[in-house]
Amino acid sequence: MNGGINKMSVKSCEKIEKSQVVLTIEVGAPEFEAAIEKAYQKMRKKINVPGFRPGKAPRKIIEGMYGAEVFFEEAMNIAFPEAYEAAVKEQELQVVGYPSVEIEGQVTRDGFTFKATAPVYPEVTLGQYKGLSAPKEEVKVSVADVDERLKALTDRNTRLVSVDREAKEGDTVVIDFEGFLEGKPFEGGKGENFSLELGSHTFVPGFEEQLVGVKAGDEKDLDITFPEDYHKDLAGKAVVFKVKVHEVKEKEIPALDDEFAKDVSEFDTLKDLKADLKKKITAEREETVKRAFEDALMEQVAENITADVPDAMVEAQARQYLDNFKMQLAQQGIQMIYDETHMVLAQGNYVLAVSEGTYGGAHTSYYDLWRVENGKIAEHWDVMETIADESTWQNENGKF
Repeated sequence: MNGGINKMSVKSCEKIEKSQVVLTIEVGAPEFEAAIEKAYQKMRKKINVPGFRPGKAPRKIIEGMYGAEVFFEEAMNIAFPEAYEAAVKEQELQVVGYPSVEIEGQVTRDGFTFKATAPVYPEVTLGQYKGLSAPKEEVKVSVADVDERLKALTDRNTRLVSVDREAKEGDTVVIDFEGFLEGKPFEGGKGENFSLELGSHTFVPGFEEQLVGVKAGDEKDLDITFPEDYHKDLAGKAVVFKVKVHEVKEKEIPALDDEFAKDVSEFDTLKDLKADLKKKITAEREETVKRAFEDALMEQVAENITADVPDAMVEAQARQYLDNFKMQLAQQGIQMIYDETHMVLAQGNYVLAVSEGTYGGAHTSYYDLWRVENGKIAEHWDVMETIADESTWQNENGKF
């Protein structure tokens, strides 16, 4: 583009360290005048001019009262995005983050000049990649592997049936229970028609063990001492659970025969089902071995790659990691919310994020530190700390 007189002009485009580009861009008089008019249309209702209703004062009157520069700042905000995007397109840049902007010289009706420092996709130098080798495991599937898959199938098709006998480990008992601390019920210690598998270690130690031997209709008091590492209200406390047994159930495991194969698959015989399971396990392991082999080769290629990765890409990767981590926690029913990120600092191969939010409902501060290698996160360390009530802060920075 020519001269910078009548339109946007890229005066220079300079590459600097950390895969950044400095664009010097000039916005000409016509473009700036159009932006000033847009700024006037946007701001006029907020400017009071004696003798005119809000929004009705002519632009020249407003400029006469407040100065010709009254709309410049807003006009620059309007002109900048279009000029910057046009410059990026003209220079065919692959930007990977937001630019930092600095105004050069004076802003007048003839326009203005600004410098935009933008992170761009790094130039990658590919090192040695021919003749690389990596170990490749041999795929083996044993009888035990097939039996393990068969057991999973039988477990999924096992049903519970009521029995008239004493409960033993592995049985499921249907119970009502209520816990008492010093003779008074405590919160969270009550349940009705609860199905509990004995030996599953679902309840506090000692609870399930004392139910071995009970029968339907039995009522029993269980003396339990909570572990020292239990939550503070009950840690180390001796309590009594009053339990009523409604039902005892045992697992009815299907026989491994041709009928079972017909029920759970499209095959008519157990032999054919086993052959199919072996085939599927083999295919899965071959795919795993293939991926491991390819990953090993790609790691070698990556080690030989040279690239000056901009901080913006590292920070974006870090934020993506945080988002993925929060999603994984949410899938587990744990609410980890980042309300505000106070800072993201990048230096060398390390990125630090200091944030604030809630974890499981508690006001929490987060510190996340990543080490980046070859443009990917190689290691991650994090510290979470519950933020104390503001009344207990020892200084103005009590959150952190």
